Amino acid sequence: MPFAKKPAKAAYMWRDIARRAEAYGLTPMLPAPYPLDNLALANQVALVGMREGWGKAYVIETYRSWFEQGEPAGSEPNLSQSLAAVGQDPDRVIAQAESDEGIAALAAETAEAVRLGLFGVPAFVVEGELFWGDDRLDDAISWAREGRVILS
Repeated sequence: MPFAKKPAKAAYMWRDIARRAEAYGLTPMLPAPYPLDNLALANQVALVGMREGWGKAYVIETYRSWFEQGEPAGSEPNLSQSLAAVGQDPDRVIAQAESDEGIAALAAETAEAVRLGLFGVPAFVVEGELFWGDDRLDDAISWAREGRVILS
């Protein structure tokens, strides 16, 4: 866990997540389970979904289950329930995600993230400029529109 040996920083991180969630109208149960044992599988499933057009719905569903019900992403029952909730057959999708192709797809996406200099999410890259954190989305949009950050 980030900041595991820094209890004050860890407490701040969870409180910050709670504040930001409240601003978005979300009600997470914190602290959420972390780290995730099956993060790679959760990401491989998301990549199958992105290819097939239901990935965004899956990511929203699996994060909701993770943060609101305490069911870790990539693990059961979150995995199967999230897939079923978005109209997908869990057995089919998990088999695809765990295939050599699914594993290679995640490796390729990870390599691209490293190439772009990403180190956390959410992150936005605009014309080679990295913006990290949901609180930097407006800066990334301004950069894209104006070629520079406009701070208000």
